[in-house]
Amino acid sequence: MENPSSGNIDTTLGGYHNVDFFDKTTYQSPLLSILNGIIQAFEMMLSDTYSSFDNNEDIITARLVEDFLEDDDMQSVLELKKYRFVPEPAAYDQQYNQIGYSDIRVIMTHRVGAFDTTKADYIIECKRLDGGRHLNSEYVKKGICRFVEEKYTSKNVHKTSAMLGYVVTPSEISACVREINQIGQKGSIANFTEPLTFFSIRQGFEFSYYSEHNTINGNTAKVFHVLFDLSPKITR
Repeated sequence: MENPSSGNIDTTLGGYHNVDFFDKTTYQSPLLSILNGIIQAFEMMLSDTYSSFDNNEDIITARLVEDFLEDDDMQSVLELKKYRFVPEPAAYDQQYNQIGYSDIRVIMTHRVGAFDTTKADYIIECKRLDGGRHLNSEYVKKGICRFVEEKYTSKNVHKTSAMLGYVVTPSEISACVREINQIGQKGSIANFTEPLTFFSIRQGFEFSYYSEHNTINGNTAKVFHVLFDLSPKITR
């Protein structure tokens, strides 16, 4: 398939996820399907036919959304036709003051059952990682802590969200995860009830995790994490 901004995208990856694998009665099931599609999109971004990109969080997120998650053909390939992906939607507090922008809001296009409400959408936060302490700390303080504070999820009925870690330099991802957990546990800034722990989302993919947190409003925030090495495509 020809993409006008980035050349040909290889859509021949095998092993696409069967959405019936997960229990559809839970709020986490659709999010896991979404993350499975995102992992496939990342795999396609590493294709020789997909062009390189700058070491910039916003650009990487824009590439992911525009070339894959919001592309009609790619939505079919990734089995994401039931969702819309809105980049950088504004968030408001209870007094309607704008308090910032989340990275991606995922909207269910077919609202049935428990999802028949705008309060059941998902928020995805995106952060870069390079193996260094600074970006690991940013992942916690400006990523995970957003869910602890309920900055973007105060009106969300299920408090189930996701984070994407763009690994932009060759790094030992497992070491990043260990330090992220250490930073989050120091002073209890991440309010962990369960630190990042491996959670299988896509068969054969090693770097997906789950964490759980007490929020400042007394709720439980559930966060799924996908950390993906995009360093081969980063423009040096």
